Amino acid sequence: MAQQIGQAIDKFLKSIKQVDWKKQQLINKVWPLIIGQKFSPHTRIAGIKQRILQVEVESTVFLHELANFKKEKILKKLQEKFPQYKFRDINFFTGR
Repeated sequence: MAQQIGQAIDKFLKSIKQVDWKKQQLINKVWPLIIGQKFSPHTRIAGIKQRILQVEVESTVFLHELANFKKEKILKKLQEKFPQYKFRDINFFTGR
């Protein structure tokens, strides 16, 4: 019985990850239109956690500009393009 419950939980968690992966792929397709050509080559969608889009940024210079001056506009575009995902925030961070 416990093993069956464990398998059901594993199956459920895998399905959630697949849904998030599909969301991420859809967003990747239109990301340059949402964030703009200036920032698109310097960013990468890293994932979605609790309706927060996780975006890796190439440098602290881009991070500062995006997080402090562009975030609200980008979030609004994201919410307009994907209202079904109910994004509540964007987390920009530097990678590597």
